[in-house]
Amino acid sequence: MTKKFNRGDLVRLKSGGPVMTVDNYEIGHDIMGALRGKAEPSWETENVNCTWFDNKNQRKFGRFHQDLLEAVSQPV
Repeated sequence: MTKKFNRGDLVRLKSGGPVMTVDNYEIGHDIMGALRGKAEPSWETENVNCTWFDNKNQRKFGRFHQDLLEAVSQPV
């Protein structure tokens, strides 16, 4: 998997919305393998965990597929 973003990058949904900060890429786990005693190592998914502040200055969190996001050069 090729990461499109790094921790701290500013992004926005391609469809619009607030400027968000990339926290990290989500880590996937082989749960079924673990139940069978043959767990594979964890891997990074293409889902990006982001943080932003709403119009009431409350911190929000979300997870988005990296293909739905675009880089933002300057916060608005």
